[in-house]
Amino acid sequence: MEGSNKALDLVKNMAKSEQGRHLVIHDDVLFGGLVMLLSNPDLSIVRDALETLLMLSHQKTDKSRMRDFIGLMEQLETVRNGPMPDLKELAENIEKNLTEDSGDVLREKLINKSKHTPIKSAKKKHRNVFLTRTKVITLHIKGLHHKTDSDACHEVLIRVKGVISVTCNIPKQRCIIRAKLELEPEILVHAIASTETMSAEQVVRDETGREVFLSFGAKPLPNKENYDMPPYLEDDDSPVKEKGAISRFGEESDAKSGWFGKVGNFISNSLYWNY
Repeated sequence: MEGSNKALDLVKNMAKSEQGRHLVIHDDVLFGGLVMLLSNPDLSIVRDALETLLMLSHQKTDKSRMRDFIGLMEQLETVRNGPMPDLKELAENIEKNLTEDSGDVLREKLINKSKHTPIKSAKKKHRNVFLTRTKVITLHIKGLHHKTDSDACHEVLIRVKGVISVTCNIPKQRCIIRAKLELEPEILVHAIASTETMSAEQVVRDETGREVFLSFGAKPLPNKENYDMPPYLEDDDSPVKEKGAISRFGEESDAKSGWFGKVGNFISNSLYWNY
C-alpha cells in the first residue's frame, strides 16, 4: 500500500498546477491508469483516484478531452450507482465539473448533426455500446514467476473471444483482464490451465471486503465458443486505435521516455496493483 500512496501522491501533486494537470490529462498512460483504477476492488484506491480526477476536472481547457476519454464517464456512472456515499459524491462532483460547460458543445453537435454520415454515426453508436459492455476480471496465477510466464499468460488469454486487454503483475502473481460482460471467468481459468505450467483462481471480494478465491474446480471445462479463437475485435472496433484510448500497461509508447515516462511506469507498477 505504501507504493500505491506514493504513486497517487505524485499524481496529486502534479494536479495542483495547471501545467501538471494538462500533462496528466494528455498522457494516456497516466490518465488511463486513473480511469482503470475506478474499477479497483480496493475502495481506498478508488477514493484516491476520484480525488485526483476531481482536481483534474477543474482544468477548463481540457474538460472535453476528459469527457471523451474512453471509459471515464461509464466508470463514474458505475461508482455513482454504488453503495458508498462518499465515493458517489466525488463521482457526482467530477461529472458536474465536466458537464457544466458542455452546453455549447451540445449545441455545436446539433448544428453539425446534418454533416454526419450514416457510417460515422453507426461507428460512434457501436463504440458507445462497447464501452458499456465491459468488465474487469482479476486472476491469481500460481506459477507466474518470470517474464516468460507473463508472456505465456498473455498469449493464451488474448486468444479468448471477448478479452480486450491483459495486464500481468509478476511480483503479486496477479493478472487483470478487461473483457466483454458475457465472458465467463471460468474460461480464463481454463485458458491458464492449458499452459500446463500455471493455474489460476478468480479473485473476488465478499460482503466484508475480504478477498475470496474461486477455482471453478481442478479442471474447469473448456468453452469452445469462447476459447481458441482469434481476437474478436475488428480493426474499426479496437479501443487501442481510438483517440484517447487507455494504453495497456507494459506497452512501449513515446510517453515512457524520460522522467515523465518513469512516472507512468511507477503508476502502472505500484498504484494499480496494491489491493
